[in-house]
Amino acid sequence: MKELLNDDTGQLYLIENFDSNKDREVDNWFNVDSLYQDTIKLFGKEYLQPRLLRFEGDTDVSYIYSRKKYTTESWSAVSLEIRSQLKRYLDVEFNSVLINLYRDGSDSMGLHADNEPELGNCPTIASVSYGAEREIIFKENNGDRKLRVLLPHGSLLIMKGRLQHCWKHEIRKTKKPLQPRVNFTFRFINI
Repeated sequence: MKELLNDDTGQLYLIENFDSNKDREVDNWFNVDSLYQDTIKLFGKEYLQPRLLRFEGDTDVSYIYSRKKYTTESWSAVSLEIRSQLKRYLDVEFNSVLINLYRDGSDSMGLHADNEPELGNCPTIASVSYGAEREIIFKENNGDRKLRVLLPHGSLLIMKGRLQHCWKHEIRKTKKPLQPRVNFTFRFINI
């Protein structure tokens, strides 16, 4: 486990070979119909989110993001398998996962923090990536620090402590030709 940050602003760890199963085929995990492109409201205007997503989890779990309520769909077999691996490794119980499919380099995630009240004060968030490598960038809210982390196939990024209150993160667009990347972001949502 590589320690990227461990101070009063949060903890950030990377395990590059969390799931070293190189036979996983991102393209075959989901029926295209099970992923969708949602809208997001910014400055009073609606835009299509630049990626496809799916929200899975336990029954009756919901999540509010950008003033929209997302209700879980049933766990897929692959999500349950990864959740089980995380439970054994981290000894943390997760009740939901947001799956993001980045189809190519033009798909992205804007600068944000996962600091919604239903996640609790200092949530542990586990992010598992498969497919093309992408860089996630962290920017400190009240400082000049910036962290750039390359997320390889099968890697696990663990975000803990006050990280979501003190830092924001993003995945920028790139003009490099890239294969798809799917990211499973596991959370415990208080219901």
